[in-house]
Amino acid sequence: RDLGLPYYNDAREIFNLTRIVSFSEINNKTEVVNALNSLYPTGPDFADIYILGLAEEHEGFGIVGPLFIKIIKDQYLRTRDADRFYFLNPENLFGFSDEEIEELRITTISDLLLRNTGIARIQCDAFYPSTTYDCGEDPIVDQLETNSTNSAELDGQNYVVSWTYNEDEESIDFVITLRTEGWAGFGFARNPGNMLDTDAIIGYVENGRPIISDFDIQSNRVSGCPGVCLDIEQGGFENVINVGGNEVDGVTTLTFSRLIDTGDELDVVIVDNGEPTAIVWAYGSGDTIGFHSGNKGAAEINFFTGAFAQTSVDSNDDANRVLIAHGVLMIVAWCFVFPFGCAMVKFYPNIITRFRVHVLTQYTGVFIVIIAFCLAVEATAQAGHDHFDHFHAIMGLIASIFAIIVPVLGQCTALVWSATRKYAIFPDWFHYYLGYLTPLYAFAVIFTGIYQKTKNEDEYWYWYFLTGLWIGTLIIVYTSAWIIYTIYFYIKMQRIRKQNKEDDDDFDENGGGDTQYGQVDVVLFVDGVRKFTKENIDIINGIAQCTINYPLNNDDDSIEWDDSDDDDED
Repeated sequence: RDLGLPYYNDAREIFNLTRIVSFSEINNKTEVVNALNSLYPTGPDFADIYILGLAEEHEGFGIVGPLFIKIIKDQYLRTRDADRFYFLNPENLFGFSDEEIEELRITTISDLLLRNTGIARIQCDAFYPSTTYDCGEDPIVDQLETNSTNSAELDGQNYVVSWTYNEDEESIDFVITLRTEGWAGFGFARNPGNMLDTDAIIGYVENGRPIISDFDIQSNRVSGCPGVCLDIEQGGFENVINVGGNEVDGVTTLTFSRLIDTGDELDVVIVDNGEPTAIVWAYGSGDTIGFHSGNKGAAEINFFTGAFAQTSVDSNDDANRVLIAHGVLMIVAWCFVFPFGCAMVKFYPNIITRFRVHVLTQYTGVFIVIIAFCLAVEATAQAGHDHFDHFHAIMGLIASIFAIIVPVLGQCTALVWSATRKYAIFPDWFHYYLGYLTPLYAFAVIFTGIYQKTKNEDEYWYWYFLTGLWIGTLIIVYTSAWIIYTIYFYIKMQRIRKQNKEDDDDFDENGGGDTQYGQVDVVLFVDGVRKFTKENIDIINGIAQCTINYPLNNDDDSIEWDDSDDDDED
């Protein structure tokens, strides 16, 4: 309005369109109509042309609505007709032939981009994003390789780099040949042999289109900064030019150029002082940039004389070994030690032994988990990664915390125990259920750890298979044992109840009276430790046993009675 633009409805009239009375006439989406009604409660007559023009439903295959179509068409027609250099102008100031005019007529925006940039292929409709690059041609990389004045085999024939120094342009033309259809990285190392703090160029071919970009690597993390990050994400510039490449018969070829001094503070200056430049290289089998395992190396290259020498690369082998130790210890703790402790406390017949072994076993598992956790922290620091920057690390932290909490709850249960105390939700049941749920959760954490360790390796299924086989066996065996134990316990208790009933009947027949044994609170102590009550019955050496002083009216040879103390317990 400040620029003299008319209201939306007035503009429609100017371009011979009917006025609208409701916003739903230009857009049938409820949320859009509601937003416009809220913005312009008086209706379309006093609505801004730009806002409603953008809100219009697109016409046909266009990307604007009816009013904007008319406005844009009118403006382009005016611009064209007023341009005396327009190639279809009747005056034909440049003297184009009919053939040239036809060539100009069929020229598209995609054609202009292909002719004036380093892009080799692009979608024919440049106004729409697409994964189909149907305009352009693959660059002729064979000629580039032939014309390269120098080359070096960085990994035999698996990774070959060729280059030519252009003195006039003060640039270097590179050709990388990779015997895999994956990504390739070529970096100028600030610290010789080290992948970190490297000015890197990483590229691959996707759907026939070469994608090569300028990176600055500050850590091994492949997503987010600091990490394997584009220069343009860190305040730098994209200084890789003349990009090309293709994939033919399993071989990837990438071509690009780079100035020896780009003026970008994130780029290493290649100096012609007689000394070689330290480089590092790596590659992977897929188009997703990730951990390259052993596909990496370092070298020194004099790009001006062609001198080349392999050097050693600073390896993260120490960190990798520490990480493997972490994984092994976690598997030992969660797949062997803790399950053994749970089985002991549940199934071993001698109650004193089983609780002692259970406590010893669980604290051993906690000790192993703490060591394994410290190893993970150390390995992460050695590898230059951020702590807890992925899902497995967070899940592992939670599992380690619960590995400590569960024994603490068990110790609290022992401290508050008394002969007459009933089981409470806290800490008794918390300890019981978390003791079972935490290992199950830890099994899931183990699988996320396997994924994190092997996600960039070609073959890793056997890790999942072996671990899953053992965990599945543990769950099946324990569940089967629990079912068998429960059935056995039920049958044994039924026999004992039947025997007790027969004993009670015999006792009544012998004049025992009307004593209600179901109302008697029975507590059995062995060495001062409660074994069971009527609310907490347990098996001792396979049989529920208890000696009870019965209130007899006469002496009986088969039952000993001590009436010196009514509360006496034998």
